[in-house]
Amino acid sequence: MSLAASFLLLLIPLAASAASLPGFDELERALRLNPHQKQQFDVAVNATQRAMVAIGLGALQAKTRVTQELLKERPDPDALFMAQEELIDFAKPHMRGARDEWLRLYALMDDDQVRIARAFIEDKLRRLEAVGEHLGRSLSDMLPKPK
Repeated sequence: MSLAASFLLLLIPLAASAASLPGFDELERALRLNPHQKQQFDVAVNATQRAMVAIGLGALQAKTRVTQELLKERPDPDALFMAQEELIDFAKPHMRGARDEWLRLYALMDDDQVRIARAFIEDKLRRLEAVGEHLGRSLSDMLPKPK
């Protein structure tokens, strides 16, 4: 199995777990939002959830394409890389929309809320880094060992 195919297959569980990763309820409580901020927070959360669903669907489509390609006697490596590129291209507008909504909320936040949000993001990045390390170990286990 190629590295691109392995990467695509590993994206599916990551995208599925990402929907539960954020902890939006925890963040909402910690931020103590005013009604206007709460409204924008809800818009940003919904945009993020839509992006996660889109990424999951795109990953499933990519997995199907990769699987079909790998069933061929001589899989085309370019087709495998194209599936990966299409997944990224498919996800971009959804992630951009979520980013824009979070930036709108950020503009409404005071200094204390920014500090709380920063700590929240740093915690999530530490967790994501651990997932990335695990993914890196998994991918290195799939690669052929030098002789």
